[in-house]
Amino acid sequence: MSEECVGRFRMSVPENVVVTSRSQSIYGVEVRTEPLRSMTAAKQWEQRLEALEKVPALPGKKSAIRSRLSLDSGVEAVWYDDGPNLLMLEALKPFGDHTLWVSTDADAGKEPVAEKLSRAVVAAYAPETGYGFCLGFGSVRMGPSLSETARINFEHSGASGAKIEFASQTVRDPDTKTYMNLDEERDFAKASGGTLIVLLERERTVENLPGKEMRISMTIPGEVPMVRYTWHFAGVPRDGTKPKINLVGRAAASGQAQLAAAWDALLNSIKSVPVGAPR
Repeated sequence: MSEECVGRFRMSVPENVVVTSRSQSIYGVEVRTEPLRSMTAAKQWEQRLEALEKVPALPGKKSAIRSRLSLDSGVEAVWYDDGPNLLMLEALKPFGDHTLWVSTDADAGKEPVAEKLSRAVVAAYAPETGYGFCLGFGSVRMGPSLSETARINFEHSGASGAKIEFASQTVRDPDTKTYMNLDEERDFAKASGGTLIVLLERERTVENLPGKEMRISMTIPGEVPMVRYTWHFAGVPRDGTKPKINLVGRAAASGQAQLAAAWDALLNSIKSVPVGAPR
């Protein structure tokens, strides 16, 4: 099994299921880690600046880049235009075999607030995932916020084409609609002259989070028959440790066995990551 940690959760999948993408944000700041491999952190930053120099400038501007700065010792940063009166801040800090990247936007004139928040996120990062808000190589050691999102996508490395996405988001109100019934799917199948078969529909608690699991098979004329698995937890309002969770798996009907194996392994292994260090 291969273990991954994303946001406030840890999970495992078979080794033939690989991560294809991931993203995280905390306190409204996008955060990610990238391996260095044979590239230095300085080279990563140089390539990013070169890419920004190629971004079309706003009318009356020579470049999209507004300014370069240092948020802290060893933390390179840049402000650039992301639209009229909207700026984007990106920053990088090296950590041995990987780099930490943060980005956030701000209205023109409010750059100091975004810089302060980004600086705090960078300062709270540690290259270890025992507790905190996980990014991959490490975690941000900050308390739960009201604006956290995390997403990780998996794909079976074989020919089945099975894919699974885990997505979490803090909520102000429980999401009691997403993946809670199959009316839309039934209407689509009927209108397309296809068929929908409910393979499983039940309540399923995962890591003390009461959710709903549904598995369907759908056949549409002219398309490859497919299966879709979903598990949805509505979330607890204003609680970053109990965000809304959508787990969605898809595969061609011929890959159902591979999807089911990865699905059950992932759901059965989901664990909450401690917010703080164990006492």
